[in-house]
Amino acid sequence: MKNILITGVAGFIGSNLSRFLINKGYRIFGVDDLSSGDYENIPKTVEFFEMDLSEKDNKSKLPSSIDSIIHLAGQSSGEVSFEDPIADLNK
Repeated sequence: MKNILITGVAGFIGSNLSRFLINKGYRIFGVDDLSSGDYENIPKTVEFFEMDLSEKDNKSKLPSSIDSIIHLAGQSSGEVSFEDPIADLNK
């Protein structure tokens, strides 16, 4: 079984992709800081980590058995990135 980490797993795309991959037989690990996603969106079989991966020490809390990463986390507003580009880059 392949282990996949999905960042932004509590969002619309991340939660639906995780359901799709679970149905295909993958084991899903999910990361989300819940700043815009909703915990209720996360499928029950996802091993969930509530954290912000931009904080360096949090990466060490993840399993080492990850085969692939699908990165879907991050804010999607172009306006926000123009208003405060440094904060946007740090996330």
